[in-house]
Amino acid sequence: MYHVAETFFGFIFWFIPYWSWIKLGLFVWLLLPQFNGSRKIYETVLSPFMKEHKELIQNWINKAKNEAQSAASVAYKEATDP
Repeated sequence: MYHVAETFFGFIFWFIPYWSWIKLGLFVWLLLPQFNGSRKIYETVLSPFMKEHKELIQNWINKAKNEAQSAASVAYKEATDP
């Protein structure tokens, strides 16, 4: 998510003083197990969002699975048809 945000809003981030140090601190907080930053983000943001939209996510997964099976079936027919 950070990479996407920096791609579109990077020119704004560079106006923030000491942005490179802030970015380094953010990565350290997220990645080091002593701080549990990634766990905190998951438990406060991602998990509630996924629980709230569980049915919608499951419908998209099923839709993608059905489309993939259909495409595989068509590809198999075309590959085995002389």
